[in-house]
Amino acid sequence: MMWWRAIVALLAIGNAVGDQQVVPLVAVNDMFLAGMSIGTPAQSVLVELDTGSTHSWVPAVGVPSYNPTLSSSYAATGVPFDVHYADGTGSFGVTGDDVATLGDMANTTSARVRLGIVDRTSVRASDADGRMYGVMGLSPASPAAMTFLAATNGTMITFDVSKGVVMITGDATDRDMVWVPTIPSPTPSWEILTDSIQFGGTVHRAAHALIDTGCTWIRIPSRQARPIFRLLNADDNGFISNCQSRDSWPVLNVVVQGKIVAIGWRHWTMIEDNQQGCVVKFRAHDSHMWTLGVPFLSAARVTFRYLPAGNATVGITFHSVQS
Repeated sequence: MMWWRAIVALLAIGNAVGDQQVVPLVAVNDMFLAGMSIGTPAQSVLVELDTGSTHSWVPAVGVPSYNPTLSSSYAATGVPFDVHYADGTGSFGVTGDDVATLGDMANTTSARVRLGIVDRTSVRASDADGRMYGVMGLSPASPAAMTFLAATNGTMITFDVSKGVVMITGDATDRDMVWVPTIPSPTPSWEILTDSIQFGGTVHRAAHALIDTGCTWIRIPSRQARPIFRLLNADDNGFISNCQSRDSWPVLNVVVQGKIVAIGWRHWTMIEDNQQGCVVKFRAHDSHMWTLGVPFLSAARVTFRYLPAGNATVGITFHSVQS
């Protein structure tokens, strides 16, 4: 289809602004995709930018996909690629090295990246029109993230969903930003400690939260999720048969260092075609922490700062309009 070719072309027009590398985002099925060029000559693929994952891989089948035999810069490693995700899905193939650029990073030093080249996956890795995409892991321990940052002399990746871009930069000058340290862990992640998370008069103090750009939902510890579902008259899958009163629903407030990210129903509700029923983007899970996914990223600008020795930090800029 011509329209998706236009999107792929748009994704290739990332550009440098000052010391920033700006990469356009396309939101597909509540996911953040960006264009990537791999190999010599370059082959264009799509990847989901996922701060909840350490592993990076690209599809070797489907359209668009990457064929390493067509790249003169490809180097095989002989190492199988096998990654399993918390939801029970997985991706499988081989591991290889090749030069890659994210967006329009061709004006910088080429980054040689080690990626999984996947020919089998149970991950939902295509959209309704059959476009395939891979995953770019952006956790604090992601080798691919470190490689791309080094290629641009950057230390930070900022998601500004309101502007539809990701920015790679070496500095952050936003005076409205607050910095939050990540919680030390043997497996580094973007887990932070909030002041509280509030909904409908209930306050969960000192709530742990993982900021995950690869998560469609806001995942909530099971015991804390049940009262929220009851308040909204939602079933276990988040479906509400009558959403006519949604304008009176509570706002989900995430409080960090005394400031509030206010996430209104428009960010966490999908309206059904009949305009009566809807699905809320809350999911219960067996964990001690919340997962702040796409609805949170839609309500705040978030910067991920990569630092050595487990000292990564998260910068949150609070939008002036809270809805």
